Amino acid sequence: MTADLESVIADARLASDELGIGLDREDFDPSKPRADALAALNALITLLPEARPNERAKGLGLGW
Repeated sequence: MTADLESVIADARLASDELGIGLDREDFDPSKPRADALAALNALITLLPEARPNERAKGLGLGW
């Protein structure tokens, strides 16, 4: 994976986690966290078609 893809994956994971954690709170307003998670996931979806394994992934036998 490229550094850009790793960063976008981390961002999407963080935004999704924050939304999930917030949804457990009674007084939580999900509007902004939901929009943030959706935007982060959309950024990930945009990059995935161009994803290629890096040397580390190839060394582990991962390829697509």
